[in-house]
Amino acid sequence: MEFTSMKRLLLIAALTMGASACVNGNEAIMILGSTPVGPDCSQRTDLAPITGSLQAGSDRFVTSFTIASSLPAKPSNSGERNDFYGEEIIFSYRAENQKPAISFDDESLPISFFIQVGAADSVLVLDLIASGAKAKVPNLAEGSTLYVTVKLKGKTSGGTTVESNEATFPIRIVGSCVGSPSDGTGACANPKQC
Repeated sequence: MEFTSMKRLLLIAALTMGASACVNGNEAIMILGSTPVGPDCSQRTDLAPITGSLQAGSDRFVTSFTIASSLPAKPSNSGERNDFYGEEIIFSYRAENQKPAISFDDESLPISFFIQVGAADSVLVLDLIASGAKAKVPNLAEGSTLYVTVKLKGKTSGGTTVESNEATFPIRIVGSCVGSPSDGTGACANPKQC
């Protein structure tokens, strides 16, 4: 009887270990989450929204993503590091509660972004509305939600291709924004974002 219980325990342990390998989120470069930015593009750590809002008719939403690297360090005597060099960012869009429906094409943009091996809190500030989407986002109706998914691609300093996990950020389309955290003067200022 005890032998059968042990078999069940081993089977459960094996299934658990196998399942974690299929979950999106075990990549060496991880997008951990989004933090709003102020007009000067610095992170607003006093805010922690799980969604953003954008005034209807607008085509710009600036936020920051915290990114971590779990790339293993190379032996110090090899002279080679294992840093990540971002080369491409991919944007995917999906609108819900939008009549008539608006479809978006995925966009791939070149970037230049560096993450040191083992870094836990690298920050990437970007406008989530990429160039091709700028013509369509202002047409989203108040009450709809735009889901923006981002993914990074690049290489390690040794030349290995690496991709990040996908991170999705929802943006509600609203009639007006009051008290925008990015209101003011600066490169990331946007009073139509709240």
